[in-house]
Amino acid sequence: MTNFASIIRQACIVCACIYFTSCYSARRVAVENAVKDARQNLFEESDLLKETFRKRDRAMGEERIDTTISNRVNLRLRRYIAEMDSINSEIIALEKTLNNKKTFRRTYSDSIKLKLEHLELRKKENALRLKRFKMLNEALDISRQNPFDLAAFFGSGKYTIPQEKYKQAISLFAPAIDSLIHFSNKYADMPRTSTLVVNGYADGQAIDTSSALYATLLRYLGKPDAGRWELNLALSELRAAEISKVMEQLLEKKKSAFVNHNTINFNFYGYGQGETYPSKKISNYREDDERRRIVLVYWSVIPD
Repeated sequence: MTNFASIIRQACIVCACIYFTSCYSARRVAVENAVKDARQNLFEESDLLKETFRKRDRAMGEERIDTTISNRVNLRLRRYIAEMDSINSEIIALEKTLNNKKTFRRTYSDSIKLKLEHLELRKKENALRLKRFKMLNEALDISRQNPFDLAAFFGSGKYTIPQEKYKQAISLFAPAIDSLIHFSNKYADMPRTSTLVVNGYADGQAIDTSSALYATLLRYLGKPDAGRWELNLALSELRAAEISKVMEQLLEKKKSAFVNHNTINFNFYGYGQGETYPSKKISNYREDDERRRIVLVYWSVIPD
């Protein structure tokens, strides 16, 4: 009877060893596969990230985006990098446990299992992340500069659009807004942010110190006097603000054309650039130059 009990006990021990070994093997294979898939997805995202950086730099070099939009793209990319770094750290931590059977068994329930669930969740969200990169890259591909001659809106020394030119201004700006809406609707299922930037410029002409405009600009600056450069900067700021207001009104009017407009955020920026040259590609600007009396409008719609 004693021998029989001993045999049973040994059999139980063998079965237990087989069971735990089997569990370990199955868990190890599951972790290895999850790590492999996560690493592959990370490589794919890393390639897309590099492509996005290249496209951003190209768009900036070709003056198809301005620094405001470039900075917003950078914010997104930095967040994506932080996400990827976090996942990479988890992958490395899991790979280390695979090299030590004792550590693997001891930490599986408390640590490894949670990391494994996180990787599985990330795997399910892979298609969404790839679409996010696709949207961002396409936004950079189609980006363009929209130049407008200030003479089309403002008279000499003016910074408000007269009522008789309002319809003309609306018709000139409408194509840019329509393009923004069209692109946004392609990704209507994505949380996204629309950014519209208006940069106003002035040439180097002096402003008559005895004019009403001079007095108005000093009041705007809150100063008793100012030089030519500062005055032209203030004038360009007021003009940019006026056009930004019109663009914002136009976008609000067309808001119903957005699909799922409740999933999109809107940002508007108007900047006066003063006597800064509008383009680095032009080297023969003059002091009195209509090419400098312009407004440049940029828009983008990028994923949140």
